Amino acid sequence: MDAKIRKSKFTSLHRLLHWSVALGMIILLITGFLKKTWMGRRALAAAMKAQGVKVDDAVMKKIAHTFDGKTNTRPKGIIYIVTGAGGQDLYNPEQTDQPDTWQKFTDKFLAKKHSLSAVDVNGQTFNLKQIDIDGKVIDTFTITK
Repeated sequence: MDAKIRKSKFTSLHRLLHWSVALGMIILLITGFLKKTWMGRRALAAAMKAQGVKVDDAVMKKIAHTFDGKTNTRPKGIIYIVTGAGGQDLYNPEQTDQPDTWQKFTDKFLAKKHSLSAVDVNGQTFNLKQIDIDGKVIDTFTITK
């Protein structure tokens, strides 16, 4: 029998791609695990509670590009704040100038520019600033419990 040395079919590039995908999958799994544990809502709530924030009163949801906070600045019970305007494509920018098409709870609908929410909680005071992609503050409100 001839002893033939088998030549590998895979180049260094193939091996690099293979291990890059494998490493990427591990990172995704670890990130998912961390988000479900110490980076999750319960861990955030515990950290806020440790700082003296009444966690049951500060519930935030980020779903759409609408938010309300001007109508009742000393509410009782749970406060829901819906905010957003970044990460994906903006939708319905024409609605920005058509308040008659907004949901009844909508105070502002700003869908022409991406933006982010900057939140500061100090004791019983909750401050939110909505900042557009150019760094301009486009909305702000304070809620005091």
